[in-house]
Amino acid sequence: GTRYAHRTKTKQDAKLIPFVFETGDAYIIELTALAARFYQTGIIVRDSHAITVASWAAGVATITSAGNHGQIGDLIVVAGVTPAGYNGSYIVTAKAGNDLSYALASDPGAGTVFGTVADPYTITSPYALADFATLQYDQIGNVIFFAAGQALAARTLTRTAHTTWAFALATFTWGPLGYV
Repeated sequence: GTRYAHRTKTKQDAKLIPFVFETGDAYIIELTALAARFYQTGIIVRDSHAITVASWAAGVATITSAGNHGQIGDLIVVAGVTPAGYNGSYIVTAKAGNDLSYALASDPGAGTVFGTVADPYTITSPYALADFATLQYDQIGNVIFFAAGQALAARTLTRTAHTTWAFALATFTWGPLGYV
């Protein structure tokens, strides 16, 4: 069966692709229009970024952090901030540049020590929603090969670490036994 793990990026339609390297090392890849996110054991993969500013005004906390931030509606995890009132799991209510905002009823005070924010790890995908109908894939080790009709060049998606995945143009070499 299936179970709810997380909403898709900006609530878009998605194509779910299994990635199984070996028993105990498996992911689900969520492809939405021009983006990819990853799940392992039913939990969205998160990437942590250092917070540089934490502030509060009128029931809204705002944190500043360089990095790959989530989108409005994503669940983020804030940890290691002093005062501790900023810490916890929150739904992003606004995003502007490197700032993420979330509802926080009471003023925790000025931030003095800054921890991390963990948001869904997301990469850019070359595939639009219209490409999903013809998208085919096959996995060899840590690489998935993709083809989507004749209009798009074949691509690979390579995993080199838990939060390091990358799309690239596929290259094929003709060898003595065929394509390698």
